[in-house]
Amino acid sequence: MFRFQWVGGILLILVVSEFQLSRASVSTVVSLAVTALETTIERANKVSDSLKNDNDITPGDVILSFMETIPVVGDIIRLFKGQDEDETKEIMNKILAQLTTLSQLQTETLVFLQNLDNKINLVVLKNQIATSSKIINSCYTDLIHFLKNPSSLADTDRFLKCYYSIMTEVRHIGRILEEKEFSLESPKLFSYIIQQDKYCNGTNIVNTYKYLFGLHFLGCETAVLAEAVKYGNTSRTFSTECLTSIKNIEKHMMSIYSVCTRDTCDRVIGVLKSVIGSHYNKPVERIAGEILVRLPWFFFTVFKFNRNPGGQMTGNFLPSYVTIHHGHTYFIILWTPFNTLLKSDDTTVSFVLEFDATHFDSDYRGMHVNRNIARKPAMVIGHFNNNVTKVSYSRCTKTSKITLAPEPGHILNAKSDSGKISSVNVVLVLSIAVLHLFDRVINMIS
Repeated sequence: MFRFQWVGGILLILVVSEFQLSRASVSTVVSLAVTALETTIERANKVSDSLKNDNDITPGDVILSFMETIPVVGDIIRLFKGQDEDETKEIMNKILAQLTTLSQLQTETLVFLQNLDNKINLVVLKNQIATSSKIINSCYTDLIHFLKNPSSLADTDRFLKCYYSIMTEVRHIGRILEEKEFSLESPKLFSYIIQQDKYCNGTNIVNTYKYLFGLHFLGCETAVLAEAVKYGNTSRTFSTECLTSIKNIEKHMMSIYSVCTRDTCDRVIGVLKSVIGSHYNKPVERIAGEILVRLPWFFFTVFKFNRNPGGQMTGNFLPSYVTIHHGHTYFIILWTPFNTLLKSDDTTVSFVLEFDATHFDSDYRGMHVNRNIARKPAMVIGHFNNNVTKVSYSRCTKTSKITLAPEPGHILNAKSDSGKISSVNVVLVLSIAVLHLFDRVINMIS
């Protein structure tokens, strides 16, 4: 229903925008314009939240949703610009207030991306995007000024000049993100990052991705709005190109995340050991958050114990697992590149984990698992779609038995052979890992 109202509002705004605003049409059109801008502001908020959220590694959907509203914003500005009659002053004030709110949100996004840029230490990247980032940031600043004061001829002229220059830079950033533009001096970006780090370092990959994707988004927003202000909503050349580019970039990144789920067992375990070793005295939510930042293509659940709880896992599909001990806190860590299901049926495979919950401390559940701590022994049950049995990933399993560490007080080593744990000298940590956007990845790999 909302979607119908939104589309209907756009069409009516487009029709009215071709004519001088009349007194009879004022109340109807302003209502639609205000509603359209409210939708734009709401979606701009979601874009900002997505870019800032470390756990959100696929901001493409919210960006696409926001980009759909930009041509309408341009039409609203064209429609009400220059309307100085008494009947429309109040209307323009409402719209200007909304445009100011939108400009403030865009300023926050710009500042966030500039701060994120400072965290990225890749000379090979800085050299590739130096000119593009300068032009895009400058034009986006002009967009912010224009939204604050669309009646200013000077701000309008400065903003519209970007129409002729910015898309070249947007396309350049897009090709880098899709790894279509590379050379000996400037290799494929994400392949280079993985090669330099010797594994899929989620922090470096996602920070770089979000910075470049954000930069691409700023450029697209500027180009699309400039086109709409200059030629009207019916001119959609840049909008169509940007929407297609954003979808392709997101698809390419999903393929990279899929590759990262097949990182070697030793490397994945090494990350888990490092996090627990430096955060063992922190709340379980903090530990889970730190793991997720480094391995963002996985979700997981963590159970924390104060004493050795023992444990056994059975089922017709066992997730990867490793146990790591530090001091008197125990965790069980399981991971797969799949989400568990809320309910089981004839097409699902399942696992069951049982353990003594006498010394259960706390947990962080990032998946749909059924757990009963009051039961003796405590039980955790997870169900997967049967497609998981057809997909290759970093399998790190030994047997259904979870081996306990022989002594407390330090992190013990886990060794693997051809992706299988051959000796698990670790203690009880459970984490169930899953890849974001399960259905899309399964389809891609299949």
